[in-house]
Amino acid sequence: MKFYKIKMYPILILSIISIGCNEKAETTKNKLVSIDVRAYVNSNDAISIKNEIERIEYIPLELTDDNSSMVGKIMDVILTKDYIFVLSDPTCGVLQFDIKGNFIRQVAKYGQGPGELLFPISMYSVEEDSKLYITGAYQTTIYNFDGKFEEAFDRGGRMSFYSYPIGEGRVVETSSEGIPFEAKGHFGIGIFSNMGKGDTIMMKNNFSNDKISPSKESGFKLTRCIPSDSGVLFSTMTNDTIYRLTKDTITPAFCWQRNLNEESLKSSYSLLNFIPTNTELFLYDIIEFPESICFRYVYKEKSYIMLYDKQSGKILSTPTPYKWNDISNVDFWMTMWGINNDIDHGLPIAPLHWYKNKKISIQCTPASTIDYLRDKGMLKTAPDILKKINGDENPIVILYHLKC
Repeated sequence: MKFYKIKMYPILILSIISIGCNEKAETTKNKLVSIDVRAYVNSNDAISIKNEIERIEYIPLELTDDNSSMVGKIMDVILTKDYIFVLSDPTCGVLQFDIKGNFIRQVAKYGQGPGELLFPISMYSVEEDSKLYITGAYQTTIYNFDGKFEEAFDRGGRMSFYSYPIGEGRVVETSSEGIPFEAKGHFGIGIFSNMGKGDTIMMKNNFSNDKISPSKESGFKLTRCIPSDSGVLFSTMTNDTIYRLTKDTITPAFCWQRNLNEESLKSSYSLLNFIPTNTELFLYDIIEFPESICFRYVYKEKSYIMLYDKQSGKILSTPTPYKWNDISNVDFWMTMWGINNDIDHGLPIAPLHWYKNKKISIQCTPASTIDYLRDKGMLKTAPDILKKINGDENPIVILYHLKC
């Protein structure tokens, strides 16, 4: 099996089956929403979500004399009632902090030994069992909240990128990025029982299109998978359909029409050109709030924000001051590419996860990003806590307490 060397970018998992969005939507409580993106690329709308956020809480993650407390590049962050878990790069592993940001322990290290992590991508928690599930390309590793390794299991040969619990012991999984559609272990997207150890409930794996790019040279690119108000949303650059997965259904939720030319369309599929420099227009990721959905997208290398109102269907769009490649060099999760913060004038709003049951969205921004924004003359009226942080410190966790 041939693998392609890729540069990792944080990716939103949304998947598409037919490039033309001509798949008939199945019946769900959410109708299929079609958005002609090009109709909004020249808009310069004022975008605010002040009506959705009650207050903002800042939690600096403690950096102690213990080198194991240092957070590197942020891969994922998880919030529980009592803890914050951060999945970082290979030098750091998984770190555990209390809810005030005090360092507790390094939970897991990278490696190939018992309890060590091999190519970890994402993680999730099951609070009622006090367990942390860490998803790697080949296996899932489980630790308890006391930092003790419990077990590791493979997933029947599935090479997974993201895994999220969806209820009744079921999980949503998505295939790894950067591997060809025809490769062994590529399964598209699916729903599986017993936390990924059990049966296949449903799977969708017809994403390739040899008329555009040979399946041996094409695969998932820029994928994202985010918890939604009803299931999980999945997207990928390889398609224009955003799917919603529940515990027993996979249905189209959004048709994100790009109307690409032949060159851009081929580039969006091809793994030979993994970084989308030749794709004129693409969706980077999705951020969901109770009343709206934010799409972060790129048009002609410039980054944009689009906001869709769930109730009215109104769409707003505006460019940001940055080229997307410039942002990626500063901030792995690109949290500076967010919605204007007109609440406390702090950091741009770009949370990674929405915890509906807690009415909280969580964001984790590197201290170096805060330094960068200050150097650009921003954050002048931000909360004092953001003015005191220096670029050598650990990241800061931001909790958006939601009104709904």
